[in-house]
Amino acid sequence: MSNSEETEEGKKLLESFRSFRERSFSVLNYILENQKGAPVSSSKIQEGLGLTPSNLSHAGKILEDARLISREKEGYTPNLGVLLAAILEIVLDIDKRVKSIEEELSRK
Repeated sequence: MSNSEETEEGKKLLESFRSFRERSFSVLNYILENQKGAPVSSSKIQEGLGLTPSNLSHAGKILEDARLISREKEGYTPNLGVLLAAILEIVLDIDKRVKSIEEELSRK
């Protein structure tokens, strides 16, 4: 994958993050906190977050479409490479915005 493709992929992922609802973030956070090297079962997530099967399925689909998690027979696992890339993209975006603000303030 070229740098421009990676940047475009990162931008898409950042946009996905912006469109997430609280439930998707809660599911992702729960999976990250509880996976401990093994997939987290649907029943454990439902019980831990008080979700119905359809709520979990919907949130899981959103996270899968963003490639942040994978659904396997045993449960859900985080895609740590994609998550780290997303975090890096967010940090770079924040850095760019801060520099822009600093430049604007220094001109005043």
